[in-house]
Amino acid sequence: MVYVDIYGKGTDITSEIELKVNSTKIYDGYKFTQIGKKTVDCYHNGKRLNGFKITDMENDDSILDSGNYYMQINGKYLYPVLSGSVYWLELWDEKPANPFYIKLVDHNKDSGPMYYIMYNDAYIMLSTSKDGAQLQSSKFTSHGWRINKYTKFCTIRDYGNQKLIVNASGEKYDNGTKVIVWSHTDSAPEHAKITLIKAD
Repeated sequence: MVYVDIYGKGTDITSEIELKVNSTKIYDGYKFTQIGKKTVDCYHNGKRLNGFKITDMENDDSILDSGNYYMQINGKYLYPVLSGSVYWLELWDEKPANPFYIKLVDHNKDSGPMYYIMYNDAYIMLSTSKDGAQLQSSKFTSHGWRINKYTKFCTIRDYGNQKLIVNASGEKYDNGTKVIVWSHTDSAPEHAKITLIKAD
């Protein structure tokens, strides 16, 4: 952290910063004893500067690590196709130029882990709330996704309504090039089984 004076000169004050959860001072390597959401407050010379929220979770193999991934359904890559300033998700044989960035942002015991999926700093989101809408990108609107990790594949669901991302043609079960959120909410059909390939 840097303190900037009125003349624009910066001084590194990182070593002078204290982080606290409630009144407990936390430090590098600190181990929380309870899982859940917490607010971390930042102090400098006893004055509270700001705060940020963290979520402490149990070590769980079903949680996908944040990182860069390529994604496939039935051997075809989820491919962002640029149209104007918006990417539309389709399925292609070739790998996209860059991987998607998947970031774990929250966890709820009932709704599961929530992630953001991004491509070139744009969020992947629903174009409308209607079933069958092709997925697109937005630079300004984040969108929550639930990712469930299984032994051989993953599923990705809209976090709000828990409906699956699938390879489909319109609102039908037929395979096509569009990547959509489908009305299916039960166990994953074949066209909803997504392979995540770590890029780094």
